[in-house]
Order: sequence, then structure tokens, then C-alpha cells
Amino acid sequence: TAAVVGPVQLPTEEIMTICLADQTLNDMDYELEHLAACIEAIKAELGECLSEGESIFLPFEDEDELYDDALNSWCAGFVEGMLANETQWFSKDEEVSAELLLPYMALSGLFDNEDF
Repeated sequence: TAAVVGPVQLPTEEIMTICLADQTLNDMDYELEHLAACIEAIKAELGECLSEGESIFLPFEDEDELYDDALNSWCAGFVEGMLANETQWFSKDEEVSAELLLPYMALSGLFDNEDF
């Protein structure tokens, strides 16, 4: 989501690198092609939702018993995507950007700081 809504549109290959981190895939060609296709589909769906003024779809429901874990994981992914281009995210109005991103950063669990 950060790659679609952010100030820099990340190419699919860069999103894949962020998603995989240090992981490797078993059947590299097939799995990488499948992952790239999934990322492209998600990017298209997010772009369509946002251009129509709709809320974005999160991959879980409020009623799911693991809602908090799913929300934390989603926020962690969003923050990882944001950090890939942190300079651009904060280049225009750092204070406003920080204020808007604080909930995602706090829920991500990526920061070991009591302020979050």
C-alpha cells in the first residue's frame, strides 16, 4: 500500500525485494513470476479504489479473532514500504507526515521505543 499511496511509485521488483528481505523461494522462476503478478494485481486494485475515493481493502476483517495481529502485520509492511523511500515521505512537510504516519509506526511493532 505504501508503494501505491506514497510520494514515489515503487517498481514491482523493488516491492518484491522489500517483501522477501532475506528469504529465498523454492521454485524461483514460477514463484517470483507469481509474486510479481500478485503485486501488480494488488497495485491495480489499490489504485482503482483510491481513484474512486473508496476505502482500501485490508486482508482481514474486524471480526477476525487475530485482527490485532493482522493489523500489526499490515502496519509493519506499510512502514517497511515507507522506509524504503523515507526521505521522499518526509521531504515536503516533515511534521505533518510524521503526525499522519505515527499510528502506522506505532502499530507496526518495528520500533522499540516507549514513545510509540
